[in-house]
Amino acid sequence: MSNRLENQQRWYATILKSLGEAIITFDTKQTVLYMNPAAEALVNRQLSGSLGKELSLCCQLESEKGPVDLQKCLQKVFGKGSRVQMADLRLTDDPAKSVVDLSIVPIKGEDGGIKGGAMVLHDKTETKRLLKKLDRHLEPDSRDLLTYREKQVLDYMVQGQATKQLADTLGISPRTVEFHRYNLMRKLQVEDVPSLVRRALSQGLIDPE
Repeated sequence: MSNRLENQQRWYATILKSLGEAIITFDTKQTVLYMNPAAEALVNRQLSGSLGKELSLCCQLESEKGPVDLQKCLQKVFGKGSRVQMADLRLTDDPAKSVVDLSIVPIKGEDGGIKGGAMVLHDKTETKRLLKKLDRHLEPDSRDLLTYREKQVLDYMVQGQATKQLADTLGISPRTVEFHRYNLMRKLQVEDVPSLVRRALSQGLIDPE
């Protein structure tokens, strides 16, 4: 039985290492249990120096409104067993201020009880850089009316849905969501999601309620 568990742990660790997304797992005490290579590179910390440390000390995030309260997020994950998703965050300790989408999910045991959680960070820094570069080649007066699908995407963005959740809601791929978001930013001539929402509200393109 012991060998079987060890083999399973090694198998899971191999899977997590091979994933491109940055993943950090932690227990119910919010202490770090594992960090895959993508996470090590993104948060600029080594697994060996992060094991057993509080999650909030290893990964600090901020939005345009200020620091992200990870304690509050984890209370929702552990208390309600709910997923937490946030978009367009920045890593506080990162000089490059990498832009990421955040997802925190509970990890449940065979008995259905919550044993810990997993934080997934989707690095979209390069995507935003490329979009900004493309925008420089567009005519400044290239705005036009939004399509029905673009308005749908914009509405769900206002509700706070991240790329993966929005894709699941509309039944489209995350890549398609990114494409619509790019078109929205191009048409409304903005560079980030908060500015996109403000511009849409000011122009009456979405219902503020």
